[in-house]
Amino acid sequence: MKQPQSSRINAAAIQFYLASAVRQVAQDSLKRAYLIQRGQLGIYGHIEIESPEFEALAKATSKEFAVLEKAKRRERYTKSKLLSLCKESIASKLLPQEPRSLA
Repeated sequence: MKQPQSSRINAAAIQFYLASAVRQVAQDSLKRAYLIQRGQLGIYGHIEIESPEFEALAKATSKEFAVLEKAKRRERYTKSKLLSLCKESIASKLLPQEPRSLA
């Protein structure tokens, strides 16, 4: 049996909320890793992209970066799913319904 539309929307909203929270934690973790690695590598101030310092920092934080990218993909997917369900719900309420027979 198919879930009612409102239950599916509620479940999708919870999934999106959780995915957003996970993405925020992953983003904070990456920022923290950057700060720690900059201190350990003795890198202070601006870093040019593709410089040796940038490459060292990227290599040292690649795990945290990968976790953040995965979390961002999941957040985008859950947001898309939620919006899709909301559009379906709105469309079903706005579009004319088939007449029901009384038989």
